[in-house]
Amino acid sequence: MIRSGIPALVLALIAPFAMFILAESAQADNAITQGFGEGRWRTEVGAATGFHSGRRDRTGDIVVKGSLEYEWPIFARATLGLRTYPLFLYMQDDPEDTLAGGGLGIASRVYQNKDTRDGVFVEGGASVLFHSNHIEGNDATMDFLLEGGLGYQFKSNWHVTLQVQHISNGGLSEDNAGANSVGLAVGYTF
Repeated sequence: MIRSGIPALVLALIAPFAMFILAESAQADNAITQGFGEGRWRTEVGAATGFHSGRRDRTGDIVVKGSLEYEWPIFARATLGLRTYPLFLYMQDDPEDTLAGGGLGIASRVYQNKDTRDGVFVEGGASVLFHSNHIEGNDATMDFLLEGGLGYQFKSNWHVTLQVQHISNGGLSEDNAGANSVGLAVGYTF
C-alpha cells in the first residue's frame, strides 16, 4: 500500500520509460539483449537526506550509497542496467543504529540524445538491499529500494543526478515504516 507521495512520484518518473519503450518496441526485435555487447560501465556515489513522510519523521536520517552498474542500449535512447551496491549506509539519529550493507538491482534510463546516450536523462530503478541492524519502524534486514531521478550525462563521461528514494520491506514483515529521501549523486561512465 502506498502511504506517501514519494512512491507515486517514483512511478510518475518511471511511467515515461514504459510509454517510450512500448512505442519503440514495435521497431526492435530482441531489443533487451541485442545491445548487451555495446554496453558501458557506470559508477556513482550519492547522498540523500530523509524527510517526514508516512508514519515516521526521517528528517535526521542520511543515506550514502555507491553503485557499480553495467548499462546497455535496448533502444536508441533507452538503456537497461544491472546494478550492484557495494556501499550502502543508512545513518539514523542514534549512531549505534547505523545500517551498513549492500544490494543488487536493475535500472533503466531514457536519454535526451539518441544513440550517444548523453544530455538530460530520466531514470528509475529497483533493488534489493541486505543490511545490518534495522531502520526505525522496520523490523527487516532485507529491504527494497525504489528510486527515480532526473540527471545530466556530460560528454566528458561525468553525470549528476537528482534522486528520490523509497526504502521499505514491502510488507514482508509486520513492522514496515518506509523511509523516503531526496539527494544528489555524481558518477562516471567508462
